[in-house]
Amino acid sequence: MSESLDNICKHVDAAILIFSEDNQVLFGNEFNLHPKPNVLYEYGLFKGHLGLDRTIICRRGSSSIPSDLSGVIYCNLDREYRAERELLAWLRRLSPRK
Repeated sequence: MSESLDNICKHVDAAILIFSEDNQVLFGNEFNLHPKPNVLYEYGLFKGHLGLDRTIICRRGSSSIPSDLSGVIYCNLDREYRAERELLAWLRRLSPRK
């Protein structure tokens, strides 16, 4: 694990991860768009340190989200005004960390 990422996890109250169409991955005969693998790793790292309620995925485009992440908190950045409201509501729900 990167020391700097581990250190960041200990000093932040919440994390926003952007899943965008960065990588083309071949599945069978089709190319699918996925976020870079490090973003998925970083989501797991922050979720492990901060918890599910303090870690959010923001999705841009049609990038795939792994099926085992269904039900996690995320918002769709392609719907700008709705995403802004969802992010603000998420931030307001965060209670101060002790």
